Amino acid sequence: MTKEDMRFRRFLLRSAVKIEVERTILSLAYNVLKLHHKNKAGRLGTGLVVPKGFPAGL
Repeated sequence: MTKEDMRFRRFLLRSAVKIEVERTILSLAYNVLKLHHKNKAGRLGTGLVVPKGFPAGL
């Protein structure tokens, strides 16, 4: 679980909206950390591959 991986034990704020914001920040931090580890290991690949049938300009 993400919380356990980052040694996050409890939310610091009380309201549902504030907990959602705190969870979102935790999720962003987790994804940035994953990206950092992939970049450090040289496993980022070539980037985004756009399918041939995808409309241009989007």
